[in-house]
Amino acid sequence: MAEPEIHAPGAAARVAAPRKLVPEDREAAAQALFRAFWDDPLIGYYFPGEGLRRSLLPLLMRGAIKLAAPYGESFTAGPAPVGGALWLPPGRSKVPLPSVLRIMLPDVWRWRPRALRRFLAVMDELDKKHPKQDHWYLMLLGIDPPRQGQGLGGLLMSDALGRADRDGLGAYLETHKARNVPFYEKHGFAVVEHFRCDGGRGPESWTMHRTPRARV
Repeated sequence: MAEPEIHAPGAAARVAAPRKLVPEDREAAAQALFRAFWDDPLIGYYFPGEGLRRSLLPLLMRGAIKLAAPYGESFTAGPAPVGGALWLPPGRSKVPLPSVLRIMLPDVWRWRPRALRRFLAVMDELDKKHPKQDHWYLMLLGIDPPRQGQGLGGLLMSDALGRADRDGLGAYLETHKARNVPFYEKHGFAVVEHFRCDGGRGPESWTMHRTPRARV
């Protein structure tokens, strides 16, 4: 999930520069991401009941943070995390399914069979849509709802996108909210494909790619 358009210019600057997400941040970041993704259509597709979503969405966010942690490219801002941008770097930009399953295993008994099938099917489907060339993959971006609209989404992307530009590499993401598309376009991404995920059974989805910008 991305934030909507900026309504308070300069608010992000008051938070300070983006910083690497450290182990002590993980639970607070997971809770901020839980709130950010509560109304995401793909999350609603996985967990259509409020009780199931409240039970499993925090686990999903903690798992995503753990999955990205070995690569050291996860960012937040502020003394208390305002959210997170979880990147997978070039050469590691595919989500490794064995690692996903290993992280999920302790809590997999809590998943409903239909939710688990949908999750694994969409993961596999989206994995196959990645660009062939090396790229940065924005696996997840979310800002705590009270802090949305302050430029923080762009702030948390800025470090990785700057290095992508420096090295002449593209960046790639998926989103499942129509309102996110203009936000990402503002940061240089363009829609590659618009479709319904899970073979047409799931919500609208957009894959987006960003061509590196020339440095001046």
